[in-house]
Amino acid sequence: MKLLLALVGLLAILVVPQPLEGTAPAVLGEVETSLVLTCMEEAKRLVDKAYKERRESIKQRLHSGLASPMELLSYFKQPVAATRTAVRAADYLHVALGLLEGKLQPLLPGPFNVTDVLTPAQLNLLSKLSGCAYQDVGVTCPERDKYRTITGQCNNKRRPTLGASNRAFVRWLPAEYEDGFSLPYGWTPGVKRGGFPVPLARAVSNAIVRFPTEQLTPDQERSLLFMQWGQLIDHDLDFTPEPAARVAFITGLNCETSCLQQPPCFPLKIPPNDPRIKNQQDCIPFFRSCPACTNSNITIRNQINALTSFLDASMVYGSEDPLAMKLRNLTNQLGLMAVNSRFSDNGRALLPFDQLHDDPCLLTNRSARIPCFLAGQTWAGT
Repeated sequence: MKLLLALVGLLAILVVPQPLEGTAPAVLGEVETSLVLTCMEEAKRLVDKAYKERRESIKQRLHSGLASPMELLSYFKQPVAATRTAVRAADYLHVALGLLEGKLQPLLPGPFNVTDVLTPAQLNLLSKLSGCAYQDVGVTCPERDKYRTITGQCNNKRRPTLGASNRAFVRWLPAEYEDGFSLPYGWTPGVKRGGFPVPLARAVSNAIVRFPTEQLTPDQERSLLFMQWGQLIDHDLDFTPEPAARVAFITGLNCETSCLQQPPCFPLKIPPNDPRIKNQQDCIPFFRSCPACTNSNITIRNQINALTSFLDASMVYGSEDPLAMKLRNLTNQLGLMAVNSRFSDNGRALLPFDQLHDDPCLLTNRSARIPCFLAGQTWAGT
């Protein structure tokens, strides 16, 4: 009888799939949680390293006077303050998922979505370890508010984070990706969308720019100011920063010198007969927009909006409390905006100077000795 029980137990061990590291997870729940933890630790190390390298690189080029106009523009489009914290958490999450996919790929036949082989508990663990799960924790709204909030939180009592800064964009239509959750269309050559090939981005821009000048007709009702006003409104409603890294998170590949596609690198390929770039093997460096944490569905990549999505002149007043306080004149109780104490424009007030440790405006134009201005958005102060 004991021998029979032992044989039955051995048979059960052989038949029932065991969740072991290094074995193919055939069904949901067979990925070891220890592997999930290891990938998250590695993701944090890689993301922090990439962030630090980018920060030190741009500082070095600014101090040496070698920073190009493109690099200076990139500097002002980097995530800062609370936006940087939110983006870093989302990067932790997506890089950890990428590492998990890389480790499981040799064990699974064909393409797969890594989130499909993780349990809800494991996905929740990733959200907590990355910091995404805590971004909306503790948002409580008072019953009555005399004024709107700078961050946009609680402006909608039923949905406190609706329109708030540093949240994912609210979509009219769900995001569509090549793999269903992250890869943009055009990432894999030959993959069609709706049965049609995806054109190269460079080919589309060439076709638009190549529009015959003689076919252009002036608008009889609107001037150029109409476009400029629209651009100002756009700057009030949304801003998605560039990645805080210029290397591939997992491999360390330099995105600015390589044509390989590795997140966040998404270089633009050169189409045949390009009017300016003759080498079709060359490419244009391009980077994916910063991701956002979404607690409702962490498996689908969304982009972050660093500003309040309300029409509230956030480019003037800011979208975060610390910045809003810096933009105010706190020497009295009049509630006025801070102005420049050193210069004016024929009696008209100018923006105050920013107090940057490594001021790019000073470093790139040492003879003028004029610091960057401070405004509700970084681009407005340059």
